[in-house]
Amino acid sequence: MAVSNNPKFQIPKAFLDESGNRIADLHIHTKCGKSAPMEVFRIMKDGKRFFKCPNCKYLDERTITVRPELRFNRAKNDFFEKTLPQHQRLAEEYHTLESRSAELEKRIQALEVYQLAKKEFKDKDYDGAVEACIQALKLCCSDGITTQKLEKLLSNAHTQRVNKYLENMDDLTKMHEETLGDENKMAVRMYNKLILQSLNYLGLAKKQMADYYYQVDKVSEARETFEATRHDFETALNLKPLQDTDTAISMNLAEVYLSLANIYQIPIQYDYSKSIECYQKSIQLQEKILENFHETARIEPMKTTLNNSYLDMCDVYIKLSDKFIEKSDETQGVELLRKCREELKKIDEKYVHERVLGATKMLLSLKFLSFKDEDSDSGEK
Repeated sequence: MAVSNNPKFQIPKAFLDESGNRIADLHIHTKCGKSAPMEVFRIMKDGKRFFKCPNCKYLDERTITVRPELRFNRAKNDFFEKTLPQHQRLAEEYHTLESRSAELEKRIQALEVYQLAKKEFKDKDYDGAVEACIQALKLCCSDGITTQKLEKLLSNAHTQRVNKYLENMDDLTKMHEETLGDENKMAVRMYNKLILQSLNYLGLAKKQMADYYYQVDKVSEARETFEATRHDFETALNLKPLQDTDTAISMNLAEVYLSLANIYQIPIQYDYSKSIECYQKSIQLQEKILENFHETARIEPMKTTLNNSYLDMCDVYIKLSDKFIEKSDETQGVELLRKCREELKKIDEKYVHERVLGATKMLLSLKFLSFKDEDSDSGEK
């Protein structure tokens, strides 16, 4: 085992063997004056023990005259017993201080951003306050009091901005009902456009919070907030927005469905049926977007997301099938495997990881074989 691999502290090469281990004490062959470890002088030849000097090639079966190389041995032992342990102790102290310094810097940054967030909240810049709070919380500072303050301010700022968007929509609705009415088509279009913008901003605000909850493993909060986000984007789409706005909202909604699909696979939340449903809705939106999308640079990434959504959904089909089989419902289990096989056929192999797709197909084939299903010869290799 090598003595040290610390690049900041070089061990003299003379103190190490070819494998990087601490070399044994050296002995000097008095005849030639060269030194080597004692075990090097001993060899076996034809079942007899001989003494051989690796330097001058002296060979004798009786004895060899050697003496310890005291200066080298003393320097080597002092190094490993005193110098190296002292360095290791100082290195540990340095890393401890470095870690404490980094943590202190995080706490200072978190406090600075908290003060900024408080100012933005006071100035009613709730979007800025939310952004600042999330930025500070991502620093993962160990100061519990600062973290609590940031979380409370984040919650208050998010509530205020949601209320602000809702109030704007209430005011628009009241104005529309009292002064414009439904008979004025131009007024209805204007009203829908303004409401749609507010719903889109509201959905994006909630999505930002949901993404944050998901990143910090607050799964229940993330699920609830993503569901609320989904409702806002779906309501906006029902207002039949213009095509460019429709695409942006549809993309946001597709992302929300993918996030929900992932959440419904987490053990404490798992609901594989809902996960599959979310994948299906996201895929439907993604395919509709791609039908009318013309920005060439963005089409390739979108196709990658779409095809990986199919592949991920197939994985959930297999998991759900296993659950039914565990309950001795093999009929439903096999039916889900058939559905999985049909979804796999829709995947464009250019946009997914070849080995992951191959493994999924192989697993599916093995599942069919275990039931000796009449459709088990499905062509997957």
